[in-house]
Amino acid sequence: MSFVRGSTGCSPYRVLAVAITGLLAISFTACGGSDDQAPLTVPATPADLGSRTFTFANGAAFGRVGAGVSLTFGAFVENAGSFVLTSGDFAAGSVIIGSCTFDVVLSSFSLGQGPRFGDQIRIDPCAVDAADGHLIAVNAVTGESSVSDPVPLPSPSFPCCPDSFAQGQLIVGFQSGTTQSRVNEIATTLGASSIQKVGSPDSDTYLTDIPVGQELAFIPLFKAFPEVRFAEPNFFVTPGGVPG
Repeated sequence: MSFVRGSTGCSPYRVLAVAITGLLAISFTACGGSDDQAPLTVPATPADLGSRTFTFANGAAFGRVGAGVSLTFGAFVENAGSFVLTSGDFAAGSVIIGSCTFDVVLSSFSLGQGPRFGDQIRIDPCAVDAADGHLIAVNAVTGESSVSDPVPLPSPSFPCCPDSFAQGQLIVGFQSGTTQSRVNEIATTLGASSIQKVGSPDSDTYLTDIPVGQELAFIPLFKAFPEVRFAEPNFFVTPGGVPG
């Protein structure tokens, strides 16, 4: 290839540079340029989720494929909170933020129709859109995903379960051999106002008082200690012996 110097006095190198610049400009314009970027998503935090309701047209990530789902979070204590999921029936329990790990402690769903008592749902990634706050949820086991509607709704009151368990109480079971002083230390660390044995003097099960409305949020906080075998609401028992 040869270049001929014209009356403009442009060097071959300048002509080539102009041509490359023009091609790059055309390329950026065709691709939308730097102004057409994918939405920015960030890992969800308690501040993003707490006391908010997210609605999903398809609750596949939560075991409700093709069904609408409403997911309400209560207030968080550190990285632990409570949730209630409604889709005809309901499921409720505790959630830990990192990935979002949901532990179901109450459910009215029939088998195969939604989250059931004892189920754990791990959402990873669990992210929000930085622009409008909508929640992007991907089930880490099934790979199913759900995207909520833009702009979650504030939910100052947590709509769950006053008739299912005693408010402001948890039943906590400790490992055999856990000393009373260690039990008291754990309760004090978590801000429980009191803790007392249930049953015989040798019992490892305790009734603890915690802030009303934060019963489900405190479950994973107690269970994070290796000395704790279980933590659960102080369920009301029906005449048939079934909690709730």
